[in-house]
Amino acid sequence: MGKVVKWLGLMGGVTLLFYLGGMISGTATSTLLDLMLNPSNIETSNMVLKITSISILVISAVSTFVTRNQNSDFALIFPITAILLSFGWDFLTVFMAIRQTSTIGAVIGGMIFGPMLLMYTISVVEWWRGIEA
Repeated sequence: MGKVVKWLGLMGGVTLLFYLGGMISGTATSTLLDLMLNPSNIETSNMVLKITSISILVISAVSTFVTRNQNSDFALIFPITAILLSFGWDFLTVFMAIRQTSTIGAVIGGMIFGPMLLMYTISVVEWWRGIEA
């Protein structure tokens, strides 16, 4: 989980740098960036709705697995992985917005965000499989 948190923090910081540098024009293009810039929108955010609904699914899945005396690890890890991959999808929208700004934006976005998205996805999959070193 340490690698996932590291990549999540790095990509959040780079997203803020791109926004403050003017490469992402006008409004926030991602839910996470919108929450970083205006935290008062947390009640109306789609991300909070996703997390709440996935949490409800976790509670129901864990209770089902526990009552049937089965392994509840899958019921706990799968929703967290779904949330982490939705964060990756959010960063992908930022990458696409940077890519569409100009040729330089496409090069900078591809050189910075491309490998970061790949490593973030690999880290989430490693965490899912329990391979993380």
